[in-house]
Amino acid sequence: MSLDTRSIALGETLVAHVSNVTDEPRETAVKEKYDVQYQAETGWHSIFGTEMEQPLYNDLAYRHEPGEGFTWELRFTKEGLAGYHVCDSLDPGTYRFVYWGITAEKLENRGYAIGMPFAVSAE
Repeated sequence: MSLDTRSIALGETLVAHVSNVTDEPRETAVKEKYDVQYQAETGWHSIFGTEMEQPLYNDLAYRHEPGEGFTWELRFTKEGLAGYHVCDSLDPGTYRFVYWGITAEKLENRGYAIGMPFAVSAE
């Protein structure tokens, strides 16, 4: 996982990448298995709201050749993420992008998450 930058201002776009860095093809889950979380005193919390204990996703696998993967472009505004519904307005602070679609044979093909923090400052 990588981010084009580890610090953005409100009004700017976060660009996140997950790519296969091995020499062999690898599989991931769907691109939609991501989250953006903010850091509060009580820990990390999603900016997206759901009343379900666990959101539902398609159980599909995507094959990525070496160097291939997914890219997300998310524009942060005071009102939220452009084009997405979020629970509350976004304030400057520490956030992280998390992708829940990584699989591993050693985990019997169960998914696990990778994430990377970044800072959001005022416009």
